[in-house]
Amino acid sequence: MYSSFEDMPVWKKSIALSVLIFDFTISLPRCEDYGLTSQIRRSSNSVSGNIAEAFGRLTPKDKKNFYVFPEVQLTKQKVIYFMVLPWVILKKKIAYPFLRDTKI
Repeated sequence: MYSSFEDMPVWKKSIALSVLIFDFTISLPRCEDYGLTSQIRRSSNSVSGNIAEAFGRLTPKDKKNFYVFPEVQLTKQKVIYFMVLPWVILKKKIAYPFLRDTKI
C-alpha cells in the first residue's frame, strides 16, 4: 500500500504525461491557445489531480469514482489529440509517444 499519492507509479506517469502534453501543445497554432490547447492542458492536469483526490477519499465508493475520472480524461485527451494531429504533422513534429503512453 502507498503512504502517499506521490508514491503511486500511476500518479508519477500522469505528471510525466502532463509535461509531454505541455510540450506537444507548444507546437499548436496560437489561435488555439484558448481553445484546444487550453482544453487538452487542463484535461491532462486533471488526471494527476483526480488520482491525488481519489487517494485522499475515505470510502471505497468515493475512491472508485475518482479513480475512474482520470480514464475519462485520457479518452478526452486522445480525441483532442486526433483533432490537432494534422497541425503537428504539417509542422513535422510527430508526437506519437502520447498515443503509446496513454493505453486505456
